Amino acid sequence: MWVHLNQIAESGLGKTLDKAKNTGELCPYLCSINVYWNGISLEKVKEAKFTEDDKVKYRLQRGDLLICEGGDVGRSAIWDSDEEMYYQNALHRVRFYGHVLPQYFKMVIECYKGIGIIDEYSKGMTIKHLVQNLNMKNYLQDVIRFEVICFSRKSAQQEFRRLLTQMSRSVYLSAWRS
Repeated sequence: MWVHLNQIAESGLGKTLDKAKNTGELCPYLCSINVYWNGISLEKVKEAKFTEDDKVKYRLQRGDLLICEGGDVGRSAIWDSDEEMYYQNALHRVRFYGHVLPQYFKMVIECYKGIGIIDEYSKGMTIKHLVQNLNMKNYLQDVIRFEVICFSRKSAQQEFRRLLTQMSRSVYLSAWRS
């Protein structure tokens, strides 16, 4: 089945940081320097002020997919912790509804990045950013405005992910051997 992102998840940019306007309690947050293709680094976690409303809106939950908005556009990793953590506006947080595996969608993003689809939707002479479409609620919707494959059964998503992983390993081994 083909679906748009907003049919399978909620998504949004993180908190905009502005020292003059920020109030609340100091809390840890992630930014693009923490997100890598192979996971999330907690070596350099920054802190900023978050109000109680901010905490509700920007707190990460286990299984949230974080996608970089600038630089290496589309670079993504899954938050796999119950630790208190928030995210800032260089990241999109995608929180899937129960029937979608974040690992599956991350692999779809990696495929789109690998074949150049995501880069077609990013702009910038030095640092690439996702393009904003005024008819969309946020940048990520514009990148994913093309259709996204989403299998309705988790077992099908898991099988597709297994096959992609196997194919990726085969391609890597072929390139390594030559």
